[in-house]
Amino acid sequence: MHSNRESKLNNSSLSAPSSDARTITISLDELRQHQRVLAERDGHAVLVIMTSYGIVALDPTCPHQHTRSLGEGVIKDDTIACPNHGWTFSLLTGKALRGSGCIRLYPVRITDTMVIVELPNDQPRWMQY
Repeated sequence: MHSNRESKLNNSSLSAPSSDARTITISLDELRQHQRVLAERDGHAVLVIMTSYGIVALDPTCPHQHTRSLGEGVIKDDTIACPNHGWTFSLLTGKALRGSGCIRLYPVRITDTMVIVELPNDQPRWMQY
């Protein structure tokens, strides 16, 4: 039986990308080997993490200082903590559990060999120039 947390991650993993979205594709074997992979495309950085609850993709930018520090973050259960100042975020909702704001989570699809991350066409207001 799956836990509620696992079901939530797996449900988001099954969504099909929209026709106007861009994608980043990562080898499932590479993710299994490293447990986290940081990738970038067209200025969008994505951190893909393999957790005990499923595969999660997120923007590695911590809203505290707007740096890509979450790539080095500490993962515990269904949270990630920024190594700089300890702001902690839910990997299920993106909401801050310590600190404020939220991180952006991206939908993922999993095939037999690949993890496909859907990228949005827009960026949060604070990231726009």
